[in-house]
Amino acid sequence: MKSDSVALAIADRLFAYTVLLVLAFISLPVLSSGHPLQQSMPKSPNDQSSAMARRDNGSITGIVRNERHEPIARARVQAFAAADARNREGQEFVLPRRRANVTTTTDAEGHFAISGLPFGEYLVAAESLFSDGRRVPADRYGVTFYPSTLEVNEAVAISVFSDPVPPIQIELVPVRGVRVAGSVVSSSGRATNGLRVRLFQRFGSFGSESSAAMVEAQGTFDIPRVAPGSYRLTVLPTTPPSGQGGEFADRIIEVRDSDLNGIALVLGPGASISGHVVTDPGTSIGTSTGLRVSVNAGPDGDLAANSITAFVTEEWSFQMTGLSGLYRFDVSRGKTPA
Repeated sequence: MKSDSVALAIADRLFAYTVLLVLAFISLPVLSSGHPLQQSMPKSPNDQSSAMARRDNGSITGIVRNERHEPIARARVQAFAAADARNREGQEFVLPRRRANVTTTTDAEGHFAISGLPFGEYLVAAESLFSDGRRVPADRYGVTFYPSTLEVNEAVAISVFSDPVPPIQIELVPVRGVRVAGSVVSSSGRATNGLRVRLFQRFGSFGSESSAAMVEAQGTFDIPRVAPGSYRLTVLPTTPPSGQGGEFADRIIEVRDSDLNGIALVLGPGASISGHVVTDPGTSIGTSTGLRVSVNAGPDGDLAANSITAFVTEEWSFQMTGLSGLYRFDVSRGKTPA
């Protein structure tokens, strides 16, 4: 079974939304034009392989070092097509919103190799990780673009064409983690102490979320050593009920090189959404039992506040609350709720 996905931006937290999700077998669209197609002889596998090799045989190699010129092992390296990272005027680079074209990690000596790139220009960024794949402490290094900058608009694009690209060197930039602090109140008058404060950051093909702090008795929170970057700051209940997000607050914050204080958050129920799931005549799904609708982060790495799942009722309907952000809706079959 293959299900359609629906992307929906929940922008206004005071309105309810209704959607219709359709389960169907998806077939590839047929493209047509007003011009006759020329008949051609089928290419042999060798010809096709050669053509593919000509289109996708670009590569970038190099090494990742720190400010002391020491190699960084297990650093994550991502390559982004420069065309996708240019602003609308095409004059400067902006932070890539799409997933990376290729990702890799450095070896024990800090070396990396990215291959299979279509010819073109690329931005290459590196970040240091723990041995288990997590980011290093926030007061170490930031995501660094080639040759050695935290600012994407200062990055240098690498041209990948038929000639081999000389090895590059990315020198990671040390960063001083800053303080992020603020207060949380509830629109319903409930106490906010003990609520979780979480930070979510996505860069390229990878995202990470961590429980950064707890709301204290005075309704305040304090997060130390936050690295520069764009984050979604979210305050959530510990265990929201199924299909509901409970009261929460979220905000996109930009962390730079100075402390970010005085953030004021107000908890609210968020937006609600209801809808129905219908099946295409081509499917063999005869019952809604066990079907569930889940919402996750939207396409191209957009940040969603939280992931919520609701079971589909016998009438093929569902309802969710506590939504805010850009979401992707998915339908799958899970265990029947008790």
